[in-house]
Amino acid sequence: MEDKTYVPTGGDESKPLKTNFKLIVATNKDVIKLVMKNLFRRELFYRVNMNSTTIIIPSLNSRRNDIEDFIDYYIQILNIELGWNIKLVDLEVVRKLKSANWDDGNIRTLFGVIRKLHSSAVAGSRESIER
Repeated sequence: MEDKTYVPTGGDESKPLKTNFKLIVATNKDVIKLVMKNLFRRELFYRVNMNSTTIIIPSLNSRRNDIEDFIDYYIQILNIELGWNIKLVDLEVVRKLKSANWDDGNIRTLFGVIRKLHSSAVAGSRESIER
C-alpha cells in the first residue's frame, strides 16, 4: 500500500503492478481494542490508518432526535421508488422507533424496518398513515 504497488494472487512477485486507489474502510467495532486483544492485525491497522481521516458517526441510540427525520427522508424515497403517496407516519410508530434499542443496528437497519412498515401499509390506506 505504501508504494502503490501490488502483486495479483498467483502473479510474479518480481513484477509488481502499479495502482492509484483510495481505500475506504468502515466498521462498527473499536478496532484499537481489537488490535490490543490480537483480534485485528496490528500491521494492517497501521497501514490502513496511515494518512487517513477518521469519521465517527454516532449510533442511532445517541441520535434518537434524528430518527424522525430519517423516517421522513426514507418514506419520501420509498414513495418515489414504489409510486406511493404516504405523507404521515403514526406518532406511536415514531415513538416506538425512537425508543427502540439500536445497539445491533444502524441507519440501514432503521431503513429496513421502515421498508417493512411501508410495505405493510398496503393492508391499510396508502394515503393516511397518520403521524
